[in-house]
Amino acid sequence: GNRSVPTSQVMAGLMTAMLSNPGLRQAIQDACQRPESAFQAVIDRAVKRGEIHPPSDPELVGWVLPSLCMFRLMKTGEAPDRGFCASIIDRIVLPALSNGGQK
Repeated sequence: GNRSVPTSQVMAGLMTAMLSNPGLRQAIQDACQRPESAFQAVIDRAVKRGEIHPPSDPELVGWVLPSLCMFRLMKTGEAPDRGFCASIIDRIVLPALSNGGQK
């Protein structure tokens, strides 16, 4: 029969290959929008609307959601769903942005 490989195994293999193959890593980076640049547009709009102050390190905050989604996929084999993403945004990203990145 047709056996499919779990997405988590494919991602683990791809990530491992990217560590040792700069050409593959560059091709994937070229093909994908960087998470921090997509997130920066969202931050810019929220700052313009006066909802948040400019964060001190928007690039770092922009990596939180995609990193946790990838880790969840790798650890559990489950793709992140809307509830998981909303929880990360509500419990980690928004609090980090609401104080302008201040400690």
